[in-house]
Amino acid sequence: MSKTQIPYLAKFAQKELDKRYQRCLKVLIELGINEVEAKKQLAEGKINLYPVRKKVTDASVTALAEHCSGLTMIKLNLCSKITDTSVTALANNCSGLTEINLTLCSNITDTSVTALANNCSGLTEINLGWCSKITDAGVTALANNCSELTTIDLRYCSKITDTSATALAEHCSGLTKIHLDGCSKITEKSNSMPMLTKKTLLRASLNGSTSAVA
Repeated sequence: MSKTQIPYLAKFAQKELDKRYQRCLKVLIELGINEVEAKKQLAEGKINLYPVRKKVTDASVTALAEHCSGLTMIKLNLCSKITDTSVTALANNCSGLTEINLTLCSNITDTSVTALANNCSGLTEINLGWCSKITDAGVTALANNCSELTTIDLRYCSKITDTSATALAEHCSGLTKIHLDGCSKITEKSNSMPMLTKKTLLRASLNGSTSAVA
């Protein structure tokens, strides 16, 4: 590569980045986020789509994922229209994600969780509350691949069992919070695990009562 080519390539790269930025900005504004707030979120790499949740679709999330690869956090709680398509796009394009909130995204399955586990190993916080299609397979994938997890919310993920709690306890030594309220298949076995009771705040609804261990 000649010295004359370097400035051209740098200029080309900058133009490409500018195009991606403008595309992301357009998506956020079209969803209903004001321009000032949209620019702030993009500058920080932290997107909050909860305020415009009723408008969020797979198309909008996929566009953000493909053009904003530097995202580190995204809040999609109550974005009920999104499916695995959105989360898989985020996992494939935004490997630097550390936080994702998918509370009450009822269409999300283990496909999404496994994609995040395989591509976003730096995750520290994930919220899957009321994602009722999630099973032990998804949670185990997270435990095996995302050892830096500190917080995981699995409230009312009714299909998970003690297998999930055991995997998290064994592989995620930095966990400080596990939320398991409403997980009817979690038993006293999980509440009595030394690795959990010593290192985490474990909340689990067992036989109709909620317990907390610090």
